[in-house]
Amino acid sequence: MGIYDREYMADSKRGTGFRSWSIITWLIVVNIAIYLVQHLIFDNRIAGYVNLSKDTLFSGQVWRLVTFQFCHADIGHLFGNMLGLFFLGKMFEQVIGSRWVLQTYLFGGLLGGLAHILWGMGFANSSVVGASASVLAIVIAVIVTIPEQTVSLLFLPFQFKIKYFGWVILAINLIGLFASLGSLTGISYIAHLGGMAAGWLSVKHVLPHLKEREATIRDTGKKPRSKIAEAAEEQIKKKREKETVYLNKKVDTILEKISQEGMQSLTAEERRILERSSEKLSKKLDDK
Repeated sequence: MGIYDREYMADSKRGTGFRSWSIITWLIVVNIAIYLVQHLIFDNRIAGYVNLSKDTLFSGQVWRLVTFQFCHADIGHLFGNMLGLFFLGKMFEQVIGSRWVLQTYLFGGLLGGLAHILWGMGFANSSVVGASASVLAIVIAVIVTIPEQTVSLLFLPFQFKIKYFGWVILAINLIGLFASLGSLTGISYIAHLGGMAAGWLSVKHVLPHLKEREATIRDTGKKPRSKIAEAAEEQIKKKREKETVYLNKKVDTILEKISQEGMQSLTAEERRILERSSEKLSKKLDDK
């Protein structure tokens, strides 16, 4: 039927007014509102408190991993990101589901920001701001989900498969990245690539895991256990089985000794083993 069985292709009924807004609309409104506050009210003086760089992150200002995703350097930067978010974001809601939009947006920004930080440790170190990585995560998530879907761009008179748009975006950013090695261009191509990687990971790994977890909780009413927890329980189970086998062998030996020599022949250790075995047996019967 399609990705994740598409049972949530259609959004639930929305209310009126603000309640009728989709998450894409909210993200666009929030980004525009923050831009107006950032540039018209504070004349971009708050940029030093919201952008992301290696130095600010390593000084403990972890909130910048989120704040940089909602701020922009200029009106062109904002317009380009919001245009992509509007067109591809609407498609994301229809194909993947509106409730995953915010997770993918934030995950794209987070991975893009971390990629920028790591790249800055070996190459040019600079600050980054903008929703580009977040938007590209949504763009790539859509492309990976429906690669054969035909689309058209406003300035092109023909249609093409959306997967080719993805390859073009990837090529542009890879070329830009290697062309800007050792220099500051004002564009963080590595952050863009990090966001694109987040979009791919979301569709291939993160969202399927969340869907599976959600289905398990819905069907069983219990949260699924992690593989680490399952492995730990298995180790404990094996340890208990070994202890039980050892205890049973010791008890058999002690019982044989009792039959031949009597209770008075038991040592203090042997009496403790018998008591322990008796307690385990009583507990097992109580559980039944």
